[in-house]
Formats: sequence, structure tokens, C-alpha cells
Amino acid sequence: MPSIVGTFPGQPEPIHFRIKRGYDKTEVSGKEWLQVEGILTHSLCSSKVELVRFKNCDLSVGFFPRAVACFPNLIRLDLEGSHFTVLPECIQEFRFLQKLYVDYCMYLEEIRGIPPCLTYFSALSCKSLSPRSISFLHNQELHENGKACFVIPGETIPGWFEHRSRGGSISFWFRGNSFPGNALLVAILLKDDIQYYPILVTPTVTVNGKEVSFGFRTCEMEELFVFNMSSANFDYIEAASFENEWNHAEISYKVKQIFLMFDEGTSSRYPYYIPQGEDYFDVSTDKVAREIGIHLLKQKSSSIREDIRFTSPYK
Repeated sequence: MPSIVGTFPGQPEPIHFRIKRGYDKTEVSGKEWLQVEGILTHSLCSSKVELVRFKNCDLSVGFFPRAVACFPNLIRLDLEGSHFTVLPECIQEFRFLQKLYVDYCMYLEEIRGIPPCLTYFSALSCKSLSPRSISFLHNQELHENGKACFVIPGETIPGWFEHRSRGGSISFWFRGNSFPGNALLVAILLKDDIQYYPILVTPTVTVNGKEVSFGFRTCEMEELFVFNMSSANFDYIEAASFENEWNHAEISYKVKQIFLMFDEGTSSRYPYYIPQGEDYFDVSTDKVAREIGIHLLKQKSSSIREDIRFTSPYK
């Protein structure tokens, strides 16, 4: 039976609750799902709810419009391991949604919209996505606002990335005493023969040989990670080792892997794994890195393009 955990209306702190079925079950029964539907339509509908997790649930066609109506001010929605085939256009009606997780949604085929204020979208192991939906997630216009980080499927870096490099690092030159992170979009592509997933990636920035970035949290990824280098995602040591003229910058990333333990009784649609204490281990980036790319955002590049070079200005 789904469990409900969290705080409720009338309390001073933001409301959080979770509906989660047991790992020993292969599906949510009709009786249990009626209880979930009842929660959506009666008990917990509130404009104060900010975080909702529906893990391993069978979600009906009517789930998304009901969720939009119940939780208009939602900030985070986690549908990890749930069973549904379409992320409908009405998902865009979550005007304040910042984080959306559809990891391990093995039957998800179509993505027809993305909330307008999204800052993080993760679709780990969404193996059933149609070519049209993957193309939608790779569309340049979706990423041009530079606000969101996307963990998405993909065998290649989108063709509109102007500068690419094989392996796990890429460099460029910029002029001035401020790192132009707001103008840069970065794509990391991993090899397709990695033994363990997910990979834990931490991007780093060095300028003139000195690391100047800190504060970016580790991201779980499998294939493609597209993110903005802005100060919203990174903290920079401003002018720490910058020259007045051209500075050489390198973007790379550190990698960790984790041992996974699978529960044989769990449905293969959702891999159940447990971190084994300190079983995170460092991995050479060269073993997992396939390609990395940089794109200059349109809205920023017109004023800064002359101050960024992808080839040495001294040649």
C-alpha cells in the first residue's frame, strides 16, 4: 500500500510527501491506485505543496492534469520508476517547477513538453523514448535559454555545438577578468560500453592552469549531460589568475562510479540499487569519456563573441 510521508498544510515549513509502493510488488492494485487518486483529488491538494514523489507507481492518463490542478506551485516532481507512456503537454502548466525526474521510467515513449522554469531534468535509463522525443530533447531552442541542466539519452552531441573535442576535456580562450560562464553551454557524452551505471560526474574549470570553479554538485548520468556554465550552477574564484588579455580555459570533469546491488524480486522495469557504504570509487575520465562540446548561447554571444576563441589567438 502506498505510504504518505511529510508535513501538511498549516505548518510553517514547505510541504513534502511521498507515495511509494513496496519493491516486492510488480504492480499497484486497483484498490491502491484508487487511494492515490483520492489523495490527488481530495486530501492533499494544496498550493503549499512544493515537492512530490510518485515512485514505482502506475500513472493513469489523468494523473498529470490532476497533479497540475492539485499542486500549482510545485517546485520538484519525482516520478522515478513509474509506469506511464506519455509526458503530456500539460506538464508545461507547472509554472514554478524547477526539477523534474523521470529516471527509470522504462515505458516512457513520448515527451511533449517541458515546464518553462525548469532548472534540472533527468531521464536516466528511459530506454523506450521515441526518436521524435529524443530529437525534442536535443532541440537547440530548448537549451538556448541556458537555464536548465539536462541528463538525457543520446548517442551523439547535438550538431549545433560549435566546438568539440574527443575525450573528457575541452579548451578555449577568453579575454577579460571574468569567466564567461553565462554564455557557455557544455555537453558531456560518455562511451556506450561502460560497465557500471550511473556515472557520477563533477565538472571543473581551470584558467591558466589553476582550478577556479567550485560548488557544482555531482550529477548522475549515463549517456549525455547538457548544462550551462553560469554562476547559477557554478561558483567561480573571480580574477584569481586571469590576465588582462587572453586567458586559456579548460573544462573537464571528475568521475566516480558506484557498485550496484540488484534485488532479484524487483521488476526489471526499475533497477533497485543500494549504495554499499563507501563503495564509490574514482575512475579515470579517459575510461568513460567519449566527447565534450561547447556552444555559445545566442542571447549572450553577440556581445561576447569577440572575446572568446576556440583556437589560440597567438597563432
